Amino acid sequence: MKRFTLILLAAVLCLTVISCKNNKTSTSNTISKYIPEIESCDEISTGGAGTFDVMKGIGVSTASEEEKQDILSKIINVDISEFEPTEKEEVLGAAISLRIAIEDKVYALTILSDKDNQYIFITNENSEEIFLKGPDNTFPFKDIENLISKINTNKSDTENTFILSVIGNDYEEQLNKGVSADVKGMLDKLLDKSGTVSPASDEDYNLSLSMGKDLIYKINTDTGYFSRNNKEEIMYAKLSENQLEMLIITIGIKH
Repeated sequence: MKRFTLILLAAVLCLTVISCKNNKTSTSNTISKYIPEIESCDEISTGGAGTFDVMKGIGVSTASEEEKQDILSKIINVDISEFEPTEKEEVLGAAISLRIAIEDKVYALTILSDKDNQYIFITNENSEEIFLKGPDNTFPFKDIENLISKINTNKSDTENTFILSVIGNDYEEQLNKGVSADVKGMLDKLLDKSGTVSPASDEDYNLSLSMGKDLIYKINTDTGYFSRNNKEEIMYAKLSENQLEMLIITIGIKH
């Protein structure tokens, strides 16, 4: 009986060691190897249709908690053991770009796909880059694309979408996340580059874009001047004629 008990304990110990080894292997063969703790990330964002800066979070659509979990379910358990480091190269194909925030760390994750291979391109906040090449169909690319499309067309996440209103008019419209990200990115990039804390002139703004409780932009669609009030911190800048036209087209209003 004693011998049987010892054998049973040895078998349990062996299974435990094997299980731990398998879990370790599993983790080392997933994206967690390059983005630690991705499964418990604080935020995932994806680029809108326009130009965006992933690392700065400019022009990105932020996923809701449910949307974040949907994205994670498609990437964190994918076996990438066949992916190998390769030289960065130009890839002619489709791309998915995500911004992943984990506490004070930010990663840009891009998954690229052409007819023969998939590629993983990762950049961290220190501008360190990882470029991997592996077999096609490793990641469910189309499923992830559909999820991103769902995020960008979402109008119900009021913390990450604009309410467009015409000042002095009853017109009001809820923009979707993709359009909101593009417009916000366009305005924030300009403010980041040439914004001032005092207005160039007295402006009669005729367009308002509000997001959440604390963020509001006001735009004069005749002159291109606009302001951003973010938690009572106000900045000003001016859109060029081309930028103003692009903004109006993106929002989809008649000028």
